[in-house]
Amino acid sequence: MKKLITVLASVAFLFFLSPVQAQPYSQGTIQIDPGLSFGLIGYGWGWAGSSSFTLPLHASLSYHVTDRIGVGPYAGYMRRTYRYNVGANDWKNTFSVVSFGAQGIYHATPFLNETFDMNIDEDKIDWYVRVLLGYEVYSWNYDSSFTGGINSSSSGRVIFGPVFGIRYMLNPKFGIYGEGGRGAFGWLNLGVSINL
Repeated sequence: MKKLITVLASVAFLFFLSPVQAQPYSQGTIQIDPGLSFGLIGYGWGWAGSSSFTLPLHASLSYHVTDRIGVGPYAGYMRRTYRYNVGANDWKNTFSVVSFGAQGIYHATPFLNETFDMNIDEDKIDWYVRVLLGYEVYSWNYDSSFTGGINSSSSGRVIFGPVFGIRYMLNPKFGIYGEGGRGAFGWLNLGVSINL
């Protein structure tokens, strides 16, 4: 087990700290952006009683067709479980959402530098706009001693999400980001960026 941990730590060290002189978003670059959503849109805050939830997780993959434009898929998942008692009856409701679709990203830092004669370090700071077009699938399971079993239902909706973000690259392969707008699940998204 110690050998496995040593090998994984060495690989991570080489991946994240190895110097690379390439431009962060050159044509052909692939970027993965996993993260968490906050400020959930349209999913409510729950009922009285005990509850648990899976943090709304999402990830996107961008293939850069130019040094400023990337396209690719995104996906996300969240789940909430509510438990409560009404008299002698126990209730357990589970609500889950899967979100998936396509996204495009425009890296605006070069535009800002050229148009407004700014001096933003393009290798470190990335101001960008992301647009999501996708679908959300909702699933509900109701387990109640009152109704005598499990009932379930599902539905879905198309989503469109404009997002504005900023990314700070700690090195050419690894960075952190924050986004505001209609993301996979919420108004605020935080995560990490990995350039392959």
